[in-house]
Amino acid sequence: MALAASYLIAERDYLFRWSPRQVSRVRYGPNPFVESPEIARYIRERTTADDRIAVLGSEPQIYFHAGRRSATGYVYMYPLLERHGLAAAMQDEMMRQVQEAHPAYVVYVAIRSSWQPHPNADRRVLDWSRRYTSACYDLVGIADIHSAEKTTLVWDEAVRTYQPKSQSLVYTFRRKSEAPCTAS
Repeated sequence: MALAASYLIAERDYLFRWSPRQVSRVRYGPNPFVESPEIARYIRERTTADDRIAVLGSEPQIYFHAGRRSATGYVYMYPLLERHGLAAAMQDEMMRQVQEAHPAYVVYVAIRSSWQPHPNADRRVLDWSRRYTSACYDLVGIADIHSAEKTTLVWDEAVRTYQPKSQSLVYTFRRKSEAPCTAS
């Protein structure tokens, strides 16, 4: 009983005072767990169950919340930016899978912890991500994670004039056309 009481006292903020948002931010920093359901809702409302999406980042919960399938088998980006003999081939495969699927929406997570790149890793997948979304997609959403308490979510026309205020950003892109598109 004393052990349980000491645990409850030590973790009282976490267990009883903090909101789920506060718990997420304290535990996971700017990772977009709090924003993921809203990003997924936006995509779900604008796609069909047969549409594919891509999350360029390590947020597989977006697929779950959206009820949409991934355009690639790579739902975590961490292994692609590690230093090992298969990293380059994995990047090539992921980029090819996404381009071939030409998903209806792409979510690009511009938060370092979503990629966790090794200091000397091949980073061409990051460059490709920027080129691909720029060439083949229109920006339709920004989640700007300012702090533990505040995120600004901007959609559609408001995106055109919005100026991000933080370094923790999640971009949502909509496919420009049905025709296949590649990044050169």
